[in-house]
Amino acid sequence: MPRLPKRDRRAIVLRVLRIAAVACLSAALVLLIAAAALLAAYSHGLPSTEELRENYNPPQTNRFFAADGTIIGETYTERRKIVQMAEVPRFVVNAVLSAEDADFLKHEGLDFPGILRALLKNIVRGEASQGASTITQQVARTFYLGREKTFKRKIKELLLARRIEQNMSKEEILFLYLNQICWGHGRYGIQEASLYYTGKEVSDISLAEAALLAGLPKGPEIYSPFKNADKARERRAWVLEQMLTHGYITQKEAEEAGSEPVPAEPFTTAEASLGAEFVDVGLRTLEKLVGKERAGKGGYKVYTTMDPALQQAAKDAVAAGLGKLDGRRRYLGPVGFKKKKKGKGGGGEEACTWHPSAVVLKPAEKPALGKIYSAVVLAADDGEGKILLELGAARGAVKVDGDSRYNPDGLPASLFARKGCSVRVSLVSGTQTFKGETVARVRLEMGPEAALVALDVESAGVVALVGGAGYRRGDFNRALLAVRQPGSEFKTFVYLTAL
Repeated sequence: MPRLPKRDRRAIVLRVLRIAAVACLSAALVLLIAAAALLAAYSHGLPSTEELRENYNPPQTNRFFAADGTIIGETYTERRKIVQMAEVPRFVVNAVLSAEDADFLKHEGLDFPGILRALLKNIVRGEASQGASTITQQVARTFYLGREKTFKRKIKELLLARRIEQNMSKEEILFLYLNQICWGHGRYGIQEASLYYTGKEVSDISLAEAALLAGLPKGPEIYSPFKNADKARERRAWVLEQMLTHGYITQKEAEEAGSEPVPAEPFTTAEASLGAEFVDVGLRTLEKLVGKERAGKGGYKVYTTMDPALQQAAKDAVAAGLGKLDGRRRYLGPVGFKKKKKGKGGGGEEACTWHPSAVVLKPAEKPALGKIYSAVVLAADDGEGKILLELGAARGAVKVDGDSRYNPDGLPASLFARKGCSVRVSLVSGTQTFKGETVARVRLEMGPEAALVALDVESAGVVALVGGAGYRRGDFNRALLAVRQPGSEFKTFVYLTAL
């Protein structure tokens, strides 16, 4: 076959190159149009980020205080306390950046080198095990998108991250991140986390404590010092190493912080049981003042007139008086296990008794709060220290292990009440579990109850308030809600008329 002249060969090569170039440009144009269409489709309906900077008002914790300033209780839907960036030390911010997004101050919402590294690692491992989310992406995910692992959600996350970066400053993004995310154990926001893990305001924590907190967002359940101290120490050491690498701290500071112990137990300050009555009354008052929705959002400080010493003395007096009465009247467990005296009737276990002063519900009837019912014992669980009860159409459980009034000897649940016996109980708000089953929360009502109110005669402030023995949040408050007979008060009006 004769060889083509050089000029013809060049012409053919040029023609092929032109065709290839046109094909490549056409393909690139098609991909560009497809990408633009895809971005337009995913961008449609994305929320505006303006509301983040203008209307950020997440749920916070309400805190209730005694007259001396001590915390006596908290209410919340999410345990959170907003903290401004001016109150967060710079080394705390540096610790969080080192742990979560070292290039946060440099990138514009997306860490492309990190995305590429994560993509390569995922390809090598054959699974989506490596992430590359920046703090901005985490903000977008937390506020708008959730954690669904889909391609569509990821594209929206990238678009929202860019939009957030365009409309907000880095400090505003950090403010949202630090105050919004969960830090483990139901604590939201770095201020609430600091109070729980260190017992201090975030403005007062040390470098070691900052590194501990900074290591939590990646896996609060994994790196909690209260669940796995070794992993918490390892994670803190890694955060300190990253801070050292990025020039935030010195070698000496890293070594000193790394040698400090991690906390062994949470720092809780609220006396939940001592001031439960005051917390309930305070919350109802707050709801009347600002409305139930705003009160539920939280963030309020409620100061009461409770004197902690007098409140404790009042609770002790009520418990002591009722304890003596229980002993005289035999209002004590166990139920259905007492032995009969030998004689004409023979021995054996005492028969279960019916309580005439308690309401007996029909199988289809539902119990109501504040009333006393005769409930039938269905089962007992010594592990949980509870007995399972039937109250008409409802099933409830009560913890008898540790009940200082009716079970002073600390009997296990199986020895406290026999199956089939009836027990006087009342329904209280909330639910609990019995062997994994969600049931109502009830309390024993085997003996009489009492209430106590103590006033300061000068200020008329209520310094002590006892709504009943063993009162817990949400219980029926006999001091305020019980309907009592007038007693001798009617004599004033009768005698005055006679006189």
